[in-house]
Amino acid sequence: MHSKDIRHEHLTKACQLKSAALGKWWEHEIELVFRDMEELYKFHSVRLYDTTTAGAFMPSTDGDYICMSNGSGILVEAKCSAKHSTLIAGASSLIPKKQVLAHRLWARAKGRSLFLFASVGANRFEVWGGLYVAGCRVSGEKLVEAQGLLYSSPLTDGEFWRNMRGAFTC
Repeated sequence: MHSKDIRHEHLTKACQLKSAALGKWWEHEIELVFRDMEELYKFHSVRLYDTTTAGAFMPSTDGDYICMSNGSGILVEAKCSAKHSTLIAGASSLIPKKQVLAHRLWARAKGRSLFLFASVGANRFEVWGGLYVAGCRVSGEKLVEAQGLLYSSPLTDGEFWRNMRGAFTC
């Protein structure tokens, strides 16, 4: 079991990381939670590697993970920022057009997709519906929490890891 919680001192260190290293840190934290979920629930995840995560040239992928939860396939994209306090503030700079297309195609194939966003500067974790985020990026509309935010909590919440499962059942 993943027994450590993200503590404020971890966030302070994470805030000092460069963008690529910060993303790698967040993906590692998610990976630990996914391993726990595989032990406890009907859940499985597969990491999709790209040039940054593999350390060598590879073609881009649709997301960071493909997961199965309760018989449903889920495309997962992990985003992390020390600059933006919410995905609302950073969507246009954090989500490239190719990812927007991938989430729209995933939805057309009747799959679910999620964006897992962490703001280390604001101590905030958010889960957004992928189709909603992609639709807003295509139309140029601003994200609205009441319409697309599925779950949020502080990153340093002692219940964070346990509550992460809620992201895959909502």
